[in-house]
Amino acid sequence: MRRLLAVALLALLSSAGTAQSPRELVERGLKAMGGVEAVRRINSVTYDFTQVAYGLGQEETPFSPARGTVSVGRSITEYGNQRRAIWQEVRPAFGGGQNTRQRIVLANGVVVQETNGTAGPDARGAALGTFQRAMRTQPERLLLSALDNAAALTAAAPRVWRHERYPGVHYANGADTLDLHFDPATGLLTLIVQVIDDPILGDRTNVLAYERWQPAGDVLLPRQVDGTAN
Repeated sequence: MRRLLAVALLALLSSAGTAQSPRELVERGLKAMGGVEAVRRINSVTYDFTQVAYGLGQEETPFSPARGTVSVGRSITEYGNQRRAIWQEVRPAFGGGQNTRQRIVLANGVVVQETNGTAGPDARGAALGTFQRAMRTQPERLLLSALDNAAALTAAAPRVWRHERYPGVHYANGADTLDLHFDPATGLLTLIVQVIDDPILGDRTNVLAYERWQPAGDVLLPRQVDGTAN
């Protein structure tokens, strides 16, 4: 019995001794992507995407299956010029509706959206802030921001995701305050968790899970993103 207790105690001490600081977790995440300098050299990212959004709780009846709205398109982001363009075709979840073709452009501090060939008004305010935040919180930009503002990092409690525990970092940076959780085996960023103010639901916890990291030039980028709300 004493020997078993001694072995268990030794294992605990060893685990505590290898715990990484918040900055070290972020540095390891960048290293896993290809290294800090390689990530800094990313100036633009292009994604061809297919997105399925399920409005759980919005079915026709309580017993109807969840239906997904499908969007297919391309996103181009230029970090150096702070520009983003998205082309997409949105297929409604319910039959009978027409597909919607959209083009959304963020440039020079303005967001312009064209729907089925009809241009909408210039959008600043909330729409602009949403798009700018989406650019800032892409994994390749968010980890660099966290590294460059290490004073804003503190330890976060591990989060259980799909039966695994992921160590976490709390990053407090204004509107971009959120938790980052990393794969303990690979070091790659796995989860971004953020609580936002939803006009209907109140406090809403958004979770983004990054999966299928694959080479894109000199770095690894995720090929799959799963998002949940509450």
